[in-house]
Amino acid sequence: MRLIVLAAFAGLLATGAHAGMLASVHQEPDGRVSVKILPPNPHIGWQAYFDYEAPTGINVTVEYPCPAGSYVANGAYYMNSAGEPGLTVGANHWSRTDPTKWVWDFNWPSGAPAGTHIFTSVNCQS
Repeated sequence: MRLIVLAAFAGLLATGAHAGMLASVHQEPDGRVSVKILPPNPHIGWQAYFDYEAPTGINVTVEYPCPAGSYVANGAYYMNSAGEPGLTVGANHWSRTDPTKWVWDFNWPSGAPAGTHIFTSVNCQS
C-alpha cells in the first residue's frame, strides 16, 4: 500500500514543527517513509528547522530543498534522545542529481524507536 499525504505540519504529523511548514510524506514499497519538505518562507541562509516525528518501526528519508535560484551549501540535523539508539545515517549530503536540495537517510536496526523526532535544516546560497 502506498500512502501519500500533504499536510500542514502544525501538529498534524509532527509536533513542534515550524508553523506553516508543509511536506509531502509517502511510504515506499520497501516500507521506508519519504519526507519532502516545502519551506514556508524560503530565503537565502539557514532555513527553519523542520521537526518530523518518525513512525515507530520505520526508516526515514528526508529531502529539504532550497528556493528557486539558489543551491544548498550544507545541511544540518539533530535527533532527540529517543531516536539515538542504533541510529545510522546512510546519507547526509546534497542530492547528486539536484544541488538545490539536501538528503538524509535515517536508519535503525528495527526502524525508528517510539517517540523519535528528526530535526533538519539547510543553508541556502545564491
